[in-house]
Amino acid sequence: MSAFTRLTLVGSTKRADLVVPGDEPIANLLPELLRLVDEDHSYDGSPLALVRRTGEQLDLEATADESELPDGDVLRIVRADAAPPPPEVADVTDVVADALVARRDRWSAVPRRALGFVIVTIATLVLVHGLRPAIPTGTEIAVLLGGIGLTALAALVAGRRGRNWAREAATALGLGLAWPAATELAPLLPGHVPEATAIGATLLAACSLGIGLGLAAGRRPVWWGAATAALACIAALVLLATPLPATAGAALLGIAALLGIGLLPTLALNASGLAGLDDEAIAGALPSRDRVTVSLEDAYATLTWVALALALTAGSCGTLLIRSDNIYAAVLGIASALVLALRTRQFPLTSQLLPLWAAATVVAFASISSPLVPDWGRALIVLGILLLAILLTGVRPTAHARVRWRRAGSVLEFLAVLATVPMLLGVLDVYPALLATFT
Repeated sequence: MSAFTRLTLVGSTKRADLVVPGDEPIANLLPELLRLVDEDHSYDGSPLALVRRTGEQLDLEATADESELPDGDVLRIVRADAAPPPPEVADVTDVVADALVARRDRWSAVPRRALGFVIVTIATLVLVHGLRPAIPTGTEIAVLLGGIGLTALAALVAGRRGRNWAREAATALGLGLAWPAATELAPLLPGHVPEATAIGATLLAACSLGIGLGLAAGRRPVWWGAATAALACIAALVLLATPLPATAGAALLGIAALLGIGLLPTLALNASGLAGLDDEAIAGALPSRDRVTVSLEDAYATLTWVALALALTAGSCGTLLIRSDNIYAAVLGIASALVLALRTRQFPLTSQLLPLWAAATVVAFASISSPLVPDWGRALIVLGILLLAILLTGVRPTAHARVRWRRAGSVLEFLAVLATVPMLLGVLDVYPALLATFT
């Protein structure tokens, strides 16, 4: 014998007190329920809902017992599209837990391993500095370079076996050995200059990062960024070894970095394979969505890592140029800062914009120490940077004004790029040679 549940059914014009069997689905009883409250005449076939006093919709496929309807409950007949939203019960404990899980700055394995990576690097650097007297004289270079090679090999082996922390720890050890090794190698460079140590350390660090975090981990974007930084360092060391002045080498390398930044979006699309997928789609062979997503992520990551390497190169060269007493070099440094700032418009992500803006800002502030700038000019430069920062962060122009500003920025960028050519010729002392030829 089935149990019954007493309910109150409310229609648009009538209400009825009735009992329903507890083991019968509500949907089977719905035609009779509509007839009891005279809703069957106005029913046009649109979905209906039975709503409880709490606003909760009743599952019509369930029975009264399954829905746990108590005796005396009130059900209101409404159209499904006019039904109220279900009730939400706010529990403080659940809200706090959900908010903590959703926070991106929550302490997790990623920041913990990043902190460990930094500590291992610093500890290695301090340890090597303390053990330097114990290394036999004449073997320092072999010992330090051998250590970097062993850490790179260990990172490769750990990466192949899927032991990520071992790979990262080996990479951190290699980074810690980079500066001591560069200190020993720098005096061997012809015409040794103080910058050679920093450039050599950056080269060795880029190699360690490229192998440990890129090649061993199967992350091509990191490899591309490290390879770009390594090539820039090799070019800088080669230029330092030539009879060219330091400003001439910085001018050549800085312009090459600016050209690379301009070509970077196209190069990233090709390096990630996204351009090839586009060609396949045009040819009629539609690639899977997963392949497109992976290639797009690789393209963004390649943009980030290579932009970081090129921004570091362009910023370093621009700083050296703008602090020179050569007027051509100083103007070339100003043009480099303008190009760096204006080319941020072609990069979509914050991680790509920040290195470029940082490089442009460093070059701009370096102009304060230029011997060509008078004392009152330094104050004007700082004031100009201050006002520009306030305008860039606080002013939000309208859509049509943004279009005009973008066009003006494109013209200014073109003029800045155009100015790099005559300034480069001036840094290379081409103009005095031409005058001497024709006089």
